Amino acid sequence: MKKTKSYINNEVYFELSLTMDLGDLIEVDDFVRLISKILEGLDYFKLMQAYSSKGRPPTVTPKIMFNI
Repeated sequence: MKKTKSYINNEVYFELSLTMDLGDLIEVDDFVRLISKILEGLDYFKLMQAYSSKGRPPTVTPKIMFNI
């Protein structure tokens, strides 16, 4: 796992910096990566059919919600 400083010294104050890519925090052989690969291969056709086409579209797609 890549290690970086978690702060920036701006000579006046310290600024906390957080990674925006959570993949950097997950080990290469972690179980969650296997789950992610399996979910990528699923057919979401029936899941998409379950969502109503009426009203406003969802902010987050059903596929992403299923992955969460």
